[in-house]
Amino acid sequence: MILLLDTHIWIRSVGSPDRVSTRVRDALSNPENTLALSTVNVWEALLLAEKGRVDLAPDPWSWIRMALATRPMREFP
Repeated sequence: MILLLDTHIWIRSVGSPDRVSTRVRDALSNPENTLALSTVNVWEALLLAEKGRVDLAPDPWSWIRMALATRPMREFP
């Protein structure tokens, strides 16, 4: 199954996995599922960081690169 992640689920699953339900964590870790992000997710993450609503340390662009390297995603334009 392809799981197109919501921006908040993506951010929380990387930075605060304890804030994601067990059901969601299980779906994200299931090797039968393909994880996907829209290009809008990256834009939304940058906006949330700019507004101070999320902390993407050390800086938003480094966090995004780390998050994508840690958990490869399929890109949905």
